[in-house]
Amino acid sequence: MRKIVVILFSIIPTLSYADPFYADNEKEQEQEQVANTETNQDTKKHLEILACSKDKNTEPVYLAIPFNELKFIGVLQQQNTFTALFSDKENRITSLKENQLILDDAIQIENINLKKVDYIDWKNSNNCIQPSRITIRM
Repeated sequence: MRKIVVILFSIIPTLSYADPFYADNEKEQEQEQVANTETNQDTKKHLEILACSKDKNTEPVYLAIPFNELKFIGVLQQQNTFTALFSDKENRITSLKENQLILDDAIQIENINLKKVDYIDWKNSNNCIQPSRITIRM
């Protein structure tokens, strides 16, 4: 009888750690911490982008698709104002003007003329002083 009681008392404490939900909670907490860290980094980067682009009179623009999926198809000129035309895979036309900031992709249209479009890619820029400038030609 004593052997059975000793065996039961030695087994019962180890069973208390066999909670099937404990491991899942740890994994969820780790995933939440990773997601929070990534969100904080994205938020910090987004704030830095906004801080860099606030120097100029930028107009925020939201696009339905990512900027890198757009194809440059032409330029419209109305008096002294240029508008760049882009097309997506479904042949929908998107127009962008100078000093517009595409918030999702952190791209600022800097200069448009009849031959090219210059823009700043704030996501790939290291700092505000030397931003990553890219030119698209016809």
